[in-house]
Amino acid sequence: MRLCAVVLVAAGLAAYLNSLGGVFLFDDEPRIELDATLRDLTDLRAVLLASDLGRPLLRLTLAVNYAIDGLQPRGYHLLNIAIHIAAGLTLFGVVRRTLLMPRWQHRFDSAAAPLALAVALIWLVHPLNSQAVTYIVQRGESMMGMFYLLTLYGSIRMAGAKVQRTRWWFLAGGCCALGMASKQVMVTAPLAVMLYDFVFLTGSWASLWRSRGRLYGLLAATWLVLVVAGRVADFFSGGTSAGFGYEALGPVQYGLTQPLVILNYLKLTFWPHPLVLDYIFKASHTWYQVDAPLVATIKVFGPVVVIAALLAATCWQLVRRTAWGFLGGWFFLTLAPSSSIFPIADLMFEHRMYLALAAVVAAVVGGSYALGRRRALPRRPGIVAICVTGLVALVLAALTIQRNSEYHSELTMWRTVTQGRPDNPRGWYNRGKAADKASQSVADLAARSLLADEALACWHQTLARSPHYHEAINNIGMVLLGRGQLDEAMAHFQRAAELGPREAEYHYNVGRVLLARGDWAGAEAKLLEALALDPDYAKATNNLGAIALKQGNRKLAIERFGRAIELRPDLFEAYMNLAQALLADERVEAVIRICQLCQEQVAEPSEQSRCAARKAAALLVAGRYGEADRAIDAATRLDPAAGTEHRIAYDQLRAAAMAADGRFADAVASQQRAITAAQQAGWAPAGIEQLQKRLERYERR
Repeated sequence: MRLCAVVLVAAGLAAYLNSLGGVFLFDDEPRIELDATLRDLTDLRAVLLASDLGRPLLRLTLAVNYAIDGLQPRGYHLLNIAIHIAAGLTLFGVVRRTLLMPRWQHRFDSAAAPLALAVALIWLVHPLNSQAVTYIVQRGESMMGMFYLLTLYGSIRMAGAKVQRTRWWFLAGGCCALGMASKQVMVTAPLAVMLYDFVFLTGSWASLWRSRGRLYGLLAATWLVLVVAGRVADFFSGGTSAGFGYEALGPVQYGLTQPLVILNYLKLTFWPHPLVLDYIFKASHTWYQVDAPLVATIKVFGPVVVIAALLAATCWQLVRRTAWGFLGGWFFLTLAPSSSIFPIADLMFEHRMYLALAAVVAAVVGGSYALGRRRALPRRPGIVAICVTGLVALVLAALTIQRNSEYHSELTMWRTVTQGRPDNPRGWYNRGKAADKASQSVADLAARSLLADEALACWHQTLARSPHYHEAINNIGMVLLGRGQLDEAMAHFQRAAELGPREAEYHYNVGRVLLARGDWAGAEAKLLEALALDPDYAKATNNLGAIALKQGNRKLAIERFGRAIELRPDLFEAYMNLAQALLADERVEAVIRICQLCQEQVAEPSEQSRCAARKAAALLVAGRYGEADRAIDAATRLDPAAGTEHRIAYDQLRAAAMAADGRFADAVASQQRAITAAQQAGWAPAGIEQLQKRLERYERR
């Protein structure tokens, strides 16, 4: 047994170790990166309950990860891998214990461990499980799967134990409760245990109830965890993305589509390509179409007939109490919460096959073993079985490793999505976001331009598939605004605001364009409209402060800038604006404190550098020339790759500090560097003339 455990652990690590290079993406952003309630482990109430997910244990593990690693993905991935390997080891135990049941009359005594190892190994390294392991926030699925299997394992051990049955009773009940707190799919676990007992334990239902009723009652009681988490009520009373009150998709459309989804899951089990993070599966809104009634009927009802036949075969095998019946029941039972008539916003996600895949793998391995015994094909079946299992596991592990590498980059992942599902508007939109984000972190101007063009093209592809996708319209406007095309940007922002009137960002962007045009009154009205929708919108508050400053109301401007910083301690523009307002009010010491705070709060080196430069300017006004000089040196060190404009500004500031300190020769040299850089950058003659005049003043003194 130890050797089998070593093999499984080694295989799990080999298949998933490269997932440590994965990044946060898709739902990781709102659920981890932007969820402030996970930041303080001491506030357990907020950690466990402040979410619409209803998965308190998942949130607790994410909060622990944040306490240890912050927003470094590596630690999150390590825990995901550990959970998946633990689930694989438990699956091994479940299969082995099942094959050693008395009902088999010692048929599998020598083969139980090898068969269990084959099932667990293939399941552990199968690439279809990669989404539940490498996609960080889907830890809920793998953690629920681990507890689901532990619940079943505990119930199996309890059935076979002559002493210490209470220990296994507590294990099954405790793991079932923890699974309920991990993800709502765990709701079927008590039924799965009862189904297992019906198939594999001897005796009638009445005798099972007499001997196992206490266990069934305990497992059923864990459903209360779902009630406490608040999700059962949400599901059935109009939750925003699931339940019979979900307006975007009705039970009939959802139910008609799921047979095709299940067939796609089965296809990916045997041919796991292409794997797609976000399928955006289209619902079957009607089975009949006037223009092509036969095609439409076959397309919808063909999968329905196939799945109905599989269900019927499963029911027949369950009546006969066979292992095939249990595997079929396990498959449909574990998929039931997401693949029945119960509508969920997304019709298909790979991670939903996490537990169901185990049934398919067990059926294939068991069927192959039975066929081999019946045919007695090889003389040495053990060697052949080991070779075949090893080869299959090796191929699947290689595919998993390749799939994990796609999680290393948001842009790579979304390119894969648009290649696998070219009709997916959300895929094109997120690919555009990833390209735009990548362009902002690239120093090479040519590469930055190519990525920006890719982002723009992706958002146009989004609109070609979904013309009312207002997020894409807004983002196109942002690109146009960055290029100085104010009229085109305004048209896009206004259109986005029409389609998404409750989105504060769109009204804010309209206000930004009006501000750039010098329409203070119009800009103020739109920014106040944005604040009415989102009172904590820091950028809108900051821009309202800028308007007040331009209108000469420094007191109001300072209040608004301070409020913006309170809302967003990392909002660099608010610090700079507040420093400017305070300096105009001759509050030099306050400016120095604000710049120091800015350096501590913002993360970007370029922003920290500009904070240091603004602090140097304030120190210069205060007559603290030596400190000003050191602050300029700090600004240069913080951003050695600063653009030409900033380097010219720093050289001028250094020259002013040196001149004020009586070091005129040094001031002349620094000012000359600024002039040379300006000439090389192609500055207009008027700008260079201003620099020359300052140089002459230093030279005269």
